[in-house]
Amino acid sequence: MQSGYVIEYQDGKEIEADIRPIDLIKFERKFNVGFSVLADPNEARYEHAAYLAWLGAKRKGETNEFDNFLENVVGIKEYTKGDDPKAKS
Repeated sequence: MQSGYVIEYQDGKEIEADIRPIDLIKFERKFNVGFSVLADPNEARYEHAAYLAWLGAKRKGETNEFDNFLENVVGIKEYTKGDDPKAKS
C-alpha cells in the first residue's frame, strides 16, 4: 500500500508526495530511530512528517533545501493510496 503526503504551499499549489522505502531508510538514518516511531504519538514529531514530505517533494523536483521547503509550506496532510488525497495541481 502506497502512502504519502499532500503538501500545500503558500501560493495555494498542492502536490502529492509519495513515500518510498528509500525515504524511510533516509528517515531512520537522519533521526537514528526506526520508522515505527511515526506510529507512536508519544515519540512522533511534526518534523518527522515534514522530513518525509520533503523527501517526496525533493524527488519530484519541487525543492532542494529542507528549511527552504518549510518556509514555503502551509500544510502537510498524510494519506494512504485508496484514500482520495484531493491534491490540486
